[in-house]
Amino acid sequence: MLAVNALLVSALNISGGITASKWYLYLAGAIFCFIWMFSIGRTSLFQDAWQIKIEELRQQHQQDPRFSVLETREARKRASPMLQTFGAVSSKWYLLFSPLVFALAWLVILVLSLTR
Repeated sequence: MLAVNALLVSALNISGGITASKWYLYLAGAIFCFIWMFSIGRTSLFQDAWQIKIEELRQQHQQDPRFSVLETREARKRASPMLQTFGAVSSKWYLLFSPLVFALAWLVILVLSLTR
């Protein structure tokens, strides 16, 4: 998603900047970002659903350590401070919100270019 946005911005700059005649480029950028956001959203939804189901199994079988393999809180506390810092934000959040920000930016550019 970042590479495609970089290519779109590069194409925009090479072709002379923001003009109303390139409305299709701005719309394509917004559509691409929304598709990416919904795709990652669906993947994240199922990751959460499976984690919930595994947690329910863990609660039912507390005596069996095999059902606790995904409980990583204590192990993460023992990781290096740098990894704890940079790994603190779940990837699903920036993978969902960065395409939203890009999509909104493309839409703003589209509207501004058509209303000038």
